[in-house]
Amino acid sequence: MNGTFNGLHVQQVTWMRTINVHAGRTRSTFRLLVADAAPKLERLIQLGGPALLTLPSQEIEGKVVYYSADAGLGYEITIES
Repeated sequence: MNGTFNGLHVQQVTWMRTINVHAGRTRSTFRLLVADAAPKLERLIQLGGPALLTLPSQEIEGKVVYYSADAGLGYEITIES
């Protein structure tokens, strides 16, 4: 599915899951395949920094609590909100 992450258009959000962690807080983990936009995405991801993922069916806003990058799998990012 298409969307934006911190204002950067992303064409492939390949999967996503959301869990409740405690006291009304949730963690949403998703994977992005970005290819050409990887350098721009790297500048937008900061642990503890603000995050806004906008998809056609929902919007998730919070802070980045985890991320990893893999050349073949893309970026896995977790937002706590």
